[in-house]
Amino acid sequence: MKGRRSPLLVALGAIGVAWAVRARATAPQGRYTYPPGVLTVTDTKTGLTWERVIVPKKFSPDAAAAHCSETGAILGGTGWRVPTIWEIQTLVDDGIASPGPTIDQTAFPSTPTDGIFMSPTGGAQGTWGVSFLDGMTVQLDAGPFYVRCVR
Repeated sequence: MKGRRSPLLVALGAIGVAWAVRARATAPQGRYTYPPGVLTVTDTKTGLTWERVIVPKKFSPDAAAAHCSETGAILGGTGWRVPTIWEIQTLVDDGIASPGPTIDQTAFPSTPTDGIFMSPTGGAQGTWGVSFLDGMTVQLDAGPFYVRCVR
């Protein structure tokens, strides 16, 4: 499966990205709920709860998993983890043109467009990520990358 080419692909090649494709998801108005003062966002379509504002730090896959499992102390609750690639793709707002960020900025403020949000799948599939610069899904060879935790 081939995605459209973008200037981001050139930059991603320099950090070890093997493959890319455009995510196909949209974020209609009112899809996310985030009461004032709450550090999480609930996606009313998928039922997932997301970390609203990410830690402005990049992680290796192992460090990302540890970060997400420990984030319950800040966000509340248990079961926080690194999202699957299919889950992180649901955050891409296809209605926002590059250079993005191609994500609902009200629900997810300060989402950086200069990095990839990783999503390790394990096994032969390797590590994948989504760039909110242009909504591209990419297979990763190296890191570190940002992570947005989910439960």
